[in-house]
Amino acid sequence: MLAVAQKYIGLPYRHHPVPGWAPAGAADPKEAGNGLDCSNFSAWVYNYGLGIKVTSEIGKQSQGAGAPGRLLAAGEAFEPGDLLFILKSDRTCVSHVVIYLDDEHIIDSTVGGVAVREFKGWYKTHLSHARRVLE
Repeated sequence: MLAVAQKYIGLPYRHHPVPGWAPAGAADPKEAGNGLDCSNFSAWVYNYGLGIKVTSEIGKQSQGAGAPGRLLAAGEAFEPGDLLFILKSDRTCVSHVVIYLDDEHIIDSTVGGVAVREFKGWYKTHLSHARRVLE
């Protein structure tokens, strides 16, 4: 699953459900070309990489009956592949999802596209909760 995620490093950030989809004549120039946003990226990695159906709608991916895997208990150690949900700056709701790699790294799609990033700063200070899809 992590190998699939890393295959997409460098893919641009776009609000698309499929990495290779590049809509012709997109109304918003920022949406022209291929790419994935954060929740579509995490869903694609699980769907394509392992055949595990994960919704790409971040609210449903984060919580509720359709959310994938199980909610980790507070203080439970993260494992590679866990989905970490990040709050908006004002902490009102979840606005971002990343895939945990190790204590120092995550992989996600945000401004700049898909990349391995350091697990620090906003990612840690605004962490809401985590879900384990793979047991």
